[in-house]
Amino acid sequence: MSEKPIWALSATELVKKTMNNELSATEVTSAYLEHIKKVNPELNAIVDAMSDEATARAEDLDRATKAGEPKGRLFGVPVTIKINVDQKGYATSNGVTALKNLIANSNAPIVDHLMSAGAIFVGRTNTPE
Repeated sequence: MSEKPIWALSATELVKKTMNNELSATEVTSAYLEHIKKVNPELNAIVDAMSDEATARAEDLDRATKAGEPKGRLFGVPVTIKINVDQKGYATSNGVTALKNLIANSNAPIVDHLMSAGAIFVGRTNTPE
C-alpha cells in the first residue's frame, strides 16, 4: 500500500506528523498549495487565493518552532474560510458582487482561534448569495 500524499492526510494525521517533526508547516502548506493550483481551476471553490500569505505564515511558524516556541494544536494544518466570515484585510462579500469592497477591519473570533492554534489559511471559499 502506498503512502497518501500530504494533501490527502486528515487533520489528525497532519497534526501527528507536524508534532513529531515528520513534516514542517512549510512542507504541508506547499503540498496543499500545489494541489489547489491543480484542482481549483475546475472546482472554483477558492475565490481568494492566499498562497503568499500561507507560505509566509508557514515559514514563520517553522522559525518560531526552531526558536523553541510551542506548537499550537493545529500546527501547520491548512484551512480555508468562507467569504462570509470576517478576515482582516479581505472582503466579506457574502457572495454578493456589490459587497466585493466590504473589507473587514478585524477577524471574526473563529479566525483568531484557528490562527492561535497554528492553522494556516490557504484561501477563502465561495458561498452562495
